[in-house]
This record gives sequence, structure tokens and C-alpha cells, in this order.
Amino acid sequence: MSAVEITEVVKYLQHTVPFQFLDSKELNFAASNISISYLKNGRVIDMSENERPSLHLIRRGAFEIRSEQDHLVDRIADGECYGISTVLDNNPEGFNVVALEDSLVYILNKEDFQKLSESNTQFYDFFNQTRENRLRKLSTSKNETITPATQLNNSILSLMAHDIIHIEPSQTIGEAARLMTERRVSSLLILEEQKLIGILTDRDLRSRVLACGKTADTLIEEVMTRNPTSVSNTSLSIHAQLLMSEKNIHHLPVVDENFHAVGMLTSTDLLRNQQLSPLLMVSEISRQNSLESASAVMSRLPKLINNLVASEMKAADIGDIIAAIADSLARKLIGFYQEEKGPAPMEFNLLVFGSQARFDQSLGSDQDNALMLERQPTPDEMNYFIDLGKFLADGLNQCGFIYCPGDIMASNPEWIKTQVEWQTKFRKWIQSPSPTALLNASIFFDIRHIYGPDEPVKKLKSLALGLARKNELFIATMTKNAVGNRAPLGFFRDFVVDRSGSHKDQLDLKHHGLALINDLARVYSLASGCTETSTIRRLRACRKEGVLAPEHANNLKDAWEFLADLRLQAQQKSWQEYGSAAPFMDPTILSQLERKHLKSTFKVITQAQESAQNKFARGLG
Repeated sequence: MSAVEITEVVKYLQHTVPFQFLDSKELNFAASNISISYLKNGRVIDMSENERPSLHLIRRGAFEIRSEQDHLVDRIADGECYGISTVLDNNPEGFNVVALEDSLVYILNKEDFQKLSESNTQFYDFFNQTRENRLRKLSTSKNETITPATQLNNSILSLMAHDIIHIEPSQTIGEAARLMTERRVSSLLILEEQKLIGILTDRDLRSRVLACGKTADTLIEEVMTRNPTSVSNTSLSIHAQLLMSEKNIHHLPVVDENFHAVGMLTSTDLLRNQQLSPLLMVSEISRQNSLESASAVMSRLPKLINNLVASEMKAADIGDIIAAIADSLARKLIGFYQEEKGPAPMEFNLLVFGSQARFDQSLGSDQDNALMLERQPTPDEMNYFIDLGKFLADGLNQCGFIYCPGDIMASNPEWIKTQVEWQTKFRKWIQSPSPTALLNASIFFDIRHIYGPDEPVKKLKSLALGLARKNELFIATMTKNAVGNRAPLGFFRDFVVDRSGSHKDQLDLKHHGLALINDLARVYSLASGCTETSTIRRLRACRKEGVLAPEHANNLKDAWEFLADLRLQAQQKSWQEYGSAAPFMDPTILSQLERKHLKSTFKVITQAQESAQNKFARGLG
């Protein structure tokens, strides 16, 4: 490796736990002895058969660690390591590693790892603790009965059919029917230059061919479903299940990052995976016929979340699940209202903001929502939507998503506006960034719609992002606002905790941790014109666009995931003990290693805030 390459590796290691614990001499030793390997998507590595035991640090990519019995032990990505059990104890568990995407890894052989471990106890302690955590996960997966939570956490790679059965759009229906019969499948993928452009299912043959009297000579391109709904090959079982339920489809193509088809997932595949959970909560909600019955289903949500936390599912994936359930519930409530009051007098959108828009709801999350109307309503039409907003807010509250303390709900007429009025509102917030406008921006710029046509919301977001991106004063003021709240680290690098009240001597992981990262991600996404709403996806997109330095993007992503996991654990403990989910944690209950990790996490936030201040708001006092 050249001197330039070694310098680049050192730079990366300096900001990667636990290599950041090494001094300059140790860092240079590690970087000089690292080799680089490129692994293709789907590659399986048997760590027990590795002739030269070594530690593998993921520079870019994603992997699953699996046991000999194919139990999922962990899912890891950029900045994380595998091969830990191999360098510590020659892998007695027989772990295998599977690449979930094309990946680049740094490799450090066992001898060099041991030298670093002997000279730096923090370095060794981190890997020893990580191994213990994975062994605990392995024990759980071996000894516990399969639960809905563990099933939801399965990668779709273990469920989908890898044999891609495809046909070209220029071929005929007769050829397609013969291929489907020969291969005993109910669908075919339509590919063009390896890219997915359509799908043909047995339902298409019935409704678009036989029912319409078409002949076997009809070209496939005339009857196929174009641009079908698909899922990424890095997704979990839960993502596929929720997508199928939302779109009411039974065949889901699986694609890679280049939109090349890599497999097919069917409803039968998913049912086979749901041995103990044949009906997901989101499916149950869709079948209810009253608010009372929907509320009864939703009463199980806290238990479901606690089970997911206990299964050590990642906080981001739990957030996706809760958002999908909340979205489905809101749509069902609108359906209940329209069954009683009749169809809406015009098209409208249900907008959601805050944690639901960011896909990071948790135990005890409140609701933030509003309505956007197609045009100016008459007084009677407005009454229809006011009543709808009240029914929606009351129903969500009854089902566990409590009222917004700030009254940002569709039940408040202030937040029932036409498309033009919403555009005017966003334009005013951006062009006149007063304290109230900044507060609103921090809420309303995290926006999704979960009901109604796509185009009006796309137009609103495009307008807002375009205006924000061009307005340097607005971005600077948003930045100043975002960095005004600091991470809870004192002068001597000790934690700053609440000094009084019911949470005395505890850390507020939500407002003094996660919210700081959410604010930074929002600023960078506005500056780059990024349309993502999830904090993790915003960080990735801004890194890709070059607006956010890879170092800060990766560190903030790791920090968010660590704090989100801690928050869920704290909320789970609070829920079990007091029946309420408070995001507060006593730092003294953490291990020494966890305390060090938490301090490093807060330091990462502080450094990222300083960088954002210098980039966007240097001229503001």
C-alpha cells in the first residue's frame, strides 16, 4: 500500500470506533498492515475455513453474520467489523458471513490485531464486548421459539426465489403462458438490457387477455404491468410484507441498486415465513370495520414494539414498522369516516410531519398531521373536512398515537389549507425566517403524505426545497437554530444531566441527542434539495451528493443508530415499570465501555455542529 493510501486509511480509522482509541503510532501500524478486499453481492464467507484468521472492517457495504444453523446473528454495515470471533478465539461458533451488497473491506490479520489488543485495552475491550453481544444474540436465536419479531427481521434474500424467470416484451402471450406452465410459476419478469421494466402475472392473463378476447399472438408489452412495484435486495421481510399489503399485490420483484432483477418474492414465500404470525398487525387493521375494533388491534402495539426491541431489531427498522402501522391506521380511519359521511367533496391529502414523516416513531409517540385540499372549499365543504380532522385526531389518540401538545393536527382548522395556501405558507416561512417560522420549519419540513394523489405533494415539496436551497439566509438561520442546542457533555467531558424534577440525574436521549442529529440532517437536506425525510436516508443522500463530508455522514449515522437504540431500551424499561414511555436514561447504569461510546457519540454531534456552523452560518453571530 502506498504512503498516500496509508494516509487515507489512517484518516478513516481515526473516526471509526474502536480504532479511534488508538494513538498515532498504533494507527499507522494498523493502516500499514491492512489489506483491501472487494466482495460481490451474495458472496458467502465461511470464517471457519479461512486459512489466515483476520479481522474485517467494512469500509463500504453490508453483511449478515449467520450461525452454522443459518440463524441470523447480526446485520452490519459501514464502519462495523466481522471476524471478531475468529481473531479472538478461532471462531468456535462457526459463524458465516454473507455480503448483502457489493462491498469493500479492510483486512487486518490476527497477529497484527493481537499486537494492537495488547498495547491498547480500550481497543481490545470493544471487540470483546461486541463478541459477547453477538453470542447473546446467537443464544437467543438458538434457544427461543421463532417469534413474529424475529421473522420480521429476516432478510428477504433468505425468502425470495433466486432463479429469475424472465421474458422479453417483444415475445407473445402464448410464449409467456408456455414458459409459466413449464416452470410452474405464476409470474414472469419483463427485462430489457437486464433492467426490470415490467411484470406479467396469472392475474394479468385472466383480466387483460382472456377477459378481453385477445389471442395468443398478442405481444407481452401490450398487456404487462409496466414499472411494477419492487423492493431492494437489502430490505427486510417486514418491508416486503408492508409493501405487498399497501399495494394489494402478490408478486414483488427484488432489485439491486442498478434496478437489475435479482429475485422474486411472492405472498406464498412470506406466508411460509409467518408460521406463528399468519396475520401482521397492518393486515388486521385493514380488515376492521369500526374504530372500536381497530383500537382493540392497536392495543397490542406497545407489546409488539417491546418484542421488537427485545429481539434487538435496529431502531430504524422498528421506526419503519411503526410508521407503516400508523399510516395504515390513518387511511383506515379516513375510510370509516367516509363510509358514514360520504365521499369527500374534492381530492385532498393527509400530510404527516415530525417523527411519523421521519420514520422514527417509538413507544408513546404523538401525532402531527394536517390536510391539504384541492381548492378553496365552500362553508359546507370546510365543515366536512373539519369534522374529518377531528375524527382522525380522536381516532389516532384512541388507538395510542396521542394528541400533539402543540395542536399540529388536522382537527385544528389552522392546519386545513388548500394547495395554494400551503405553498404560500412555506414560501413565507422561508422568505421571512422569524423564530416562529423556524420552529414551524423544523416540524413541517419533515413531511410525507399518506393519503391522496402524489402530484400536489410533489409540487409542494419541490417548491419548498427549491426556495430553501436558493435562500442562503434561511439556511444560515436554520443552521444557527440547529446548533443552538448542544450535546450534553460538560467541560470535563462528563454528562450534563437534568438536575431536578422527575428525571433528576438522567439524560434526555430524545431532545439532547437524537433531535440534534435530526436538525443537522434537515439542514443539509434543505441545502442539497434532498427529498428524503428519514434522518438516516438524508445523511446517506447528502453524503452521496457531496454536501456532507463522508466522515460526518458516517459518524452521524452511527451516532443516531446508537442513541435510537438506547432510547428504545430506556422507553421499554420505563413502559414496563411505569406504564409510560420516557426517553430518559441514567448514565450510571451503562457499562464503562458504553459510557465511553456515548461520550464519543456526543463528541461526534458537537464536531458535526461546528462543521455545519462553519459551512452555512459563519457570518451569523
